[in-house]
This record gives sequence, structure tokens and C-alpha cells, in this order.
Amino acid sequence: MSTRPNPGSGEWGDGATWRHRLRGPVLACLALALVVRAAPAREIALDVRFAPALVRALLLERIFTGPERTFLAWRDVSGCNQLVLRDPRVDVHGDRLRITGAGEARVATPVAGQCLAFARWSGLVETEHELEVPAVRTRASLRIVDSRLLDESGQPTMLAGTVWDWVKAHVHSRLDGVELDLAPALQDLRAVLPLVLSGAGVERARAIVDSAAIDLAGVDDDGVVLVLRLDVPEVPAPTDASPEPPLSTAEMAAWDDAWRRWDAFVTFVVKRAAIDAGVPSLRAALRDVLIEARHDVAEVLAGAVPPGRDADEAVRALFQRTWQRLAPVLREVEATQPGEHALRYLAFITAADALRAIDALGPGAGLDLSADGLRRLARIVAPGTQDDPLSRGDAVDAELRRALGFGAPIPEPVRPDDGVMLPGWLRGVLPREARAGDEDVAALSVRLAGRVATRENVDEYLPLALRLLDATARTAAASHPVPPAHGREYRDALLATAWQESCWRQFVHDGGSVRALRSPAGAVGIMQVNETVWRGFYSRQRLADHIGYNARAGAEILAHYLVDHAMAKGVGERDGDTYELARAAYAAYHGGPGALRRFRERKASVRARAIVAAFAAKLERIRAGDDLAVMECFVGARAAD
Repeated sequence: MSTRPNPGSGEWGDGATWRHRLRGPVLACLALALVVRAAPAREIALDVRFAPALVRALLLERIFTGPERTFLAWRDVSGCNQLVLRDPRVDVHGDRLRITGAGEARVATPVAGQCLAFARWSGLVETEHELEVPAVRTRASLRIVDSRLLDESGQPTMLAGTVWDWVKAHVHSRLDGVELDLAPALQDLRAVLPLVLSGAGVERARAIVDSAAIDLAGVDDDGVVLVLRLDVPEVPAPTDASPEPPLSTAEMAAWDDAWRRWDAFVTFVVKRAAIDAGVPSLRAALRDVLIEARHDVAEVLAGAVPPGRDADEAVRALFQRTWQRLAPVLREVEATQPGEHALRYLAFITAADALRAIDALGPGAGLDLSADGLRRLARIVAPGTQDDPLSRGDAVDAELRRALGFGAPIPEPVRPDDGVMLPGWLRGVLPREARAGDEDVAALSVRLAGRVATRENVDEYLPLALRLLDATARTAAASHPVPPAHGREYRDALLATAWQESCWRQFVHDGGSVRALRSPAGAVGIMQVNETVWRGFYSRQRLADHIGYNARAGAEILAHYLVDHAMAKGVGERDGDTYELARAAYAAYHGGPGALRRFRERKASVRARAIVAAFAAKLERIRAGDDLAVMECFVGARAAD
């Protein structure tokens, strides 16, 4: 049985509506699909989406609140006649949103304190909805345009009469007119914008929010979509077109502060999301986003800030790149969260989407990701935190490591100047996987402490370094772990990586002193572990002053890329080339998770391909048994045997 009412006619009762007002979700839905459409200058159009899963969650929160997700649609005073719906399903049917609930009805009369049933019905109640935008252009309603009763198999039923009357009177009145009101969320946006807009921030924020209007509303394959338009007043753009001079000392200091602030913000958000997510796959995705974001920073640091770009512009570019990767993962995290947690993520995603849309308008938009603005954004995710989201330290963050799937921190080493091995009692209390090879690594680290490899001492230095790397490979392979079948490949890859990155050097001469080998981008030591990329995962001080600790950190990173990336993605399985795994793992080691994807898709840059090719050549030498071929770094090519 089907009926098509005239909306607003009152045919289905008193027209009562359920008004669901969202603060976080509004803006939230901006996150689910953001588009900057072709529009008049300074206008942005955002697709605000309510996926079927979100609509279902709202129904469960507001209507189906009884035991086992039930909705008591009606019960008379005798308690004998009732209609109950349970466990709604929400999907898209054509250009409508469809809500289907399992229904049970009892038609009975009270007799001597008992209910004498005349009829029982069980089946499905199905309603179809279209979107309606009233005169107030900041909200939309889900209006029922069709409904039907189905049997338990989902087929139409001819049953009419009493049950159908109950459905029209009591189910329609609750499901018709679900209102999505954007006004409260726009007030949140009004509070955020002044912190991230340059110039007359408060006035511009008010003008942007006051211009908000839903221009179109409907249903597509992904759910409910509202097109929200906002006008962004321009900020006068600089008229001086002359080339920018090189950055001054003050401007370089501003850039240094800006990138550190951005790194702290991303780390805070990723860490909070990983702790909340709990799902290993989401934690892995968040870890990759963080590492990629830090590789972006490291690339800028390696080449300094390009002339003509100020700190704000550079950070906005980092924001655009990182948000493209982070937003889809946060949407998945949001889907795993209950109640208020989900709303926080929706609000955060929406706010960031709005900033990205404004920034896409160009220089006249006047976006300025200030420290206060980033703090406000970060605290949407964790409003009760007492921590400063922009604080940034160099110590190992055990919580970060665990949240992102790296486990407990690697053991702190004996300082090089102590000159002793780890005592037996300390080795006994270390985790079993941390004890294997520790004595060799500690002793060899002491022997190599502060030593600089030169042409004159390589015959002594390199065999010690080889023993150190061998012991490190055994320890790291056991703790990550690397499958035994790939143990030799991993060990060879570790040797080749240390050769490629540093020629097995931890220290170099610097005038009359000795310091850690360091690259312009902040990579340090024998494994050239990047201090910016791996901040919080490892001790910055130990990476520089302890060759054994540096080797272990690099070995753990390489094992991570080998096992969790290359092997997990099936690299080398098709052609049986197991050493393709090592090449793929090194591509990620050098350039981050994105580099592995480009390596697999044959889209790596010429420079990246050359770097991996150089690593592969070294790997083949080691694979062939020439473990000390690294000596060529110091004495030139050896004569062929």
C-alpha cells in the first residue's frame, strides 16, 4: 500500500516535526564532501553531506531510543493496542532517502484484565523522503513523499485498515519533517573565523556567516546533500608586483616558528584521533598522514623557504597538502565514535574544510593560520585538554608510539662516554625481544663512540660497524618482527641503507671538533634518521650521540616499511622478486609512505628513481657477499678480484 501526501496538507496528523539541531554535525558534514564550485568572485559553495549512516545514527539517538533500538510509535491507554518499530535502515532509493524499520503491531481489546488479540502484524514500514528548503535558508527538512507496508520478506502487502491508520497517524508524524538546522553550527564558525582571517577578522567573519544560505538540497548516491553558499569579502591584495627579496633574519625566524607550530598541531590532532580510533587500520592511516606531513616540512627545510614566500604562505601550502590526506581518515574515525565524540570530529572536519575553501580563493581571502586559530581548531577535537596543542618537545612520546602502532620505545642506551656494557641485571629486566644482541650493540657502540671514519682507519672501523649493524638487524627483526623467511633480505637492506645514507658514519670532523653527521633537512647519524620526521618516536639526543641507538632506530623504521607497507601491499609477490621488497621499503625509508606508492606505480621523480637505483646497486653488492663494499666511500673502487 502506498500513499503520496500533499506536503503541508496535514493529511498525516498534526504535522509535528522532529527538529534535530546540530552544532558539530553541520559544519561536520562539510567534511564529507567539500567542493569549491565555479561561482562569482569571492563566493564559495560547499556540499554539506549527511551520509545514510549519519542519518541512521541520528534516528537512533532521537527516535529509536527504546530497548534494542525500538520506537514505540503508539500504545493506547489499555496497553493492548500498540505499534513498535525497531532497528531502522537508511539508504538511497533513486533520488530519495529511504528509511525502513521492522514493525510489529497488535490489535486487541482488554478482557478481564487481559488483552484479547484480534490481529497481529509484523513486517516493514518504509518511508521515502525528499528535501525541502523553507524560507529560512539555513535549514532543510526531510519530507515524506511516499510510504508503504511490506511483509517480512520485503514484498508489498495488501494489508490495510487499522495498522495502516496507525502508521499514518503516528509514524509519519515523527519521521516527516526531520529538520537539519545549520544556524547553530554557523555560530561556531563565526567564533572560529576571526582567529584565522587577517585584517578585520570579526567583521569579515560576521559577514561570511550572515551570507550563508542553502542554495540547493537533494539526495544523491551518497545521501543527503545541501549546497551551502558563503560570500567571502575580499582583502585588498598587495599591488607591488616587484620580485620579493630574500627572506630576512626575522622572516626566517618567523618561518621557523610557523613550521614548528604546524608540526605540533598536526601531531596533536593525529595522536588524539589515533587514541580514539582504536582500529589498527585507522591508526596506520593516521601514522602515514603524520609522517607524510613531516616529510613535507623536511623537504622545505632541505631547500630553505623559496624566495618570495613568507611563513604564512608556506604554512598554508602545508595545510592544503596535509588536509587532503587527513580529512578522509578523520571521517572514518568519526564514524567509529559515539555521541559527543563524533560531533567533535564533525565540527573539526567542517571547520578545516571551510578554511581550505576560503584559502582556495587566493590571496584576497586573507587566511592566516595563527597560533590562536590552530589552538582553537585543535581543541574542537579535545575540548577538555589542559595541554597546549602547539607545545613541541624532543623527548620520546611513548603514548604517541603506542597510538600509532610502534609499541614501546626502544631501550635507552648507555651513554657513549660511560664506556661500559649494560649490566647483567639490567639486561634481565629488559623485554626479551630487547635483550637479543644488546650486549654486542652496547659494546660496539662504546668502541665506535666519537670515532670518525677516515681513509686511514677504515680497515678497523668498518668491520666494527658491520658487526654493529648485524647485531642491530637481529634485534630489530625480532622485535618488529620481520618474518624469518625475509631475515637475510632485511639484514642486507639494512647494510645497504646505512651505506646509501651515511657510508656507515655516525660522526664527522667539524673544524677541530667531532659532531654527528647531519643533513640540511635534519637527518642524523649512521641511518640518517630525520629528527623532524621522527620526532617523538626517538630521542633526538641519542640519535646524535649514540651510534647504536641511531642504528636501532633506523632498523626499526626500515622493518616498519618492509613489513607494514611493502609486504602488506604484496610487493614482489607477482614476479617472485623478493628483493623488490627491499627496494620498495627503502623508497619509503627515504621519502615516506607516499614515495612507496609512487615507486609501485612507476610515478617516482627522476631524482627519486636515481636514489632507489643507487640503493639497489649497493644492495646487489651486499647480496653477492661483499659486505664491506662500503669501503669504496673512503678508498675508491677496489681492484677486481
